Amino acid sequence: MRADLALERLRERLPSLPPRAGRVHLELGDRLATLTLDNPGERGAITVAMMLQLAEAVAALEAWGGAALVVRSTCSRVFCAGAHLGDLGLALPGEEGGEVLSSAMGAVLDRLWRLPILTVGRWEGLAVGGGAELLTALDHRVAGPRATIRFVHGALGLSPGWGGAGRLAALVGRSGALRLLSTAATVPAAGPLVDAHAEGDLDQAVAAFLAPVLALPDASIRGAKRAVVGAMHRPDQPGEAQVFQSLWWGPDHLARRP
Repeated sequence: MRADLALERLRERLPSLPPRAGRVHLELGDRLATLTLDNPGERGAITVAMMLQLAEAVAALEAWGGAALVVRSTCSRVFCAGAHLGDLGLALPGEEGGEVLSSAMGAVLDRLWRLPILTVGRWEGLAVGGGAELLTALDHRVAGPRATIRFVHGALGLSPGWGGAGRLAALVGRSGALRLLSTAATVPAAGPLVDAHAEGDLDQAVAAFLAPVLALPDASIRGAKRAVVGAMHRPDQPGEAQVFQSLWWGPDHLARRP
C-alpha cells in the first residue's frame, strides 16, 4: 500500500476513535528544532492521532531551513512504547491493520531518516518496539543513565515493521541485530546505538553533543547529511514491511496482543 493512502486511511478512522491525551509537538527555532512525543500517561505510546501529527511534523522539517533536530519524550521512564495497539485495534481491526501501520509509519520514519539535517535522540528510559525503531531512524542518540532498549516484536509474534531491522543492522551489524531481534531482550543503551552518555543532566549532555555541530555553517551540515544519505545503501524497506504484514494477523501475534 502506498504511504499516502495508508496515512489517509488513518485520517479517515481518526474521528471514530476515543479522544486520547497524546500529542506530538514540533518547535522550530532558527537553527535547532525540537520534536516531543507527549503521552506520559500511556508510556509514550504513539496513538493514531500522534502518527498523523508525526507525519505532519516530518513534512514541516523537510521544508525547514535549519541545521539540527532533537527528538525527545515527556515520559522519563519510557522514551516510547511504540504503537498504541488499543488505538490501532479500534481503528484498523483485521488484517489490513498491519499493512496500513507498516506502510504509513515505515514511510514516515524513512523520511525522518532522510531529513537534510542532523537528528539527535534525547534517550531517557526504555525504548521498546516501535520506539526502538524510531531511535534507529535518527543520526545520533544521547542516552541517560537509565536508558534501555527492547526490540519486543518477537515476544509479540511480530517482526519490525517500520524499517527498524535494516537500520539496526546498519548500526550494530548483522549478528548484533539478529541477537537483539531474536531474543527480544531488554538491554542497556550501549555500543554503536549510543553516541554519548549523560553522566549528569541529560539536556546539558545533548547541548554539549550538538555544540560542535552548531559551530559549523548550516549549509555544511545539510550538505554532509545529503552526501551520507545519498551514498548509503537503503535498507530493504518493502521486504521488511511485507514480513511484518504477514505476521500482524497471524496466530502468534493475536495470542500475545494486549
